Amino acid sequence: MQEIKLPESLLLEVQDLQNRITESVLNIGQVSLMISQAEMELEILKQEYKKKITSTGELQEEQRSLSEKIISEYGEGNLNISTGLYTTNRSL
Repeated sequence: MQEIKLPESLLLEVQDLQNRITESVLNIGQVSLMISQAEMELEILKQEYKKKITSTGELQEEQRSLSEKIISEYGEGNLNISTGLYTTNRSL
């Protein structure tokens, strides 16, 4: 077996390339970690979104129930939410 000493310029080129590969692999790991964190945050946001959808549906059901209560007590009509005046469709 024969040992050959590479020229300094070639050795520096090999070392530089190895350093760039190492840096690139580290960057891939960092990006992968960022993707994982973003995916976890996305799951949390999806769960929060589903809760908001469910909550909105429940609020709409409450609104429907309250409307039915008002209609059963005062008859069909229109409510001015700003003034609180309820105008019925029936004649007195």
